[in-house]
Amino acid sequence: MELKIEIDEKELRKEATDIIARKLTQSWTSERNMFKQIIAESVREVVYSQKEEIINMVVGRATREIVSKSIPKLLDKLTDK
Repeated sequence: MELKIEIDEKELRKEATDIIARKLTQSWTSERNMFKQIIAESVREVVYSQKEEIINMVVGRATREIVSKSIPKLLDKLTDK
């Protein structure tokens, strides 16, 4: 199976330039920077308002992880000696 596509070089160059220009301008808009600031501030507010709950959740998960991974290693070391 053979597929041949003819594309005008000028048209291809123009489309590639347009795509690159769009990508560059999308990432540097003031609106995008404003959204990033608003999101960061909102996340900060949530974290500080629920700080105690988040700490308890993280400590609980860390404790479970430590127990599930460290106890087997401790038992292995104790039985090796």
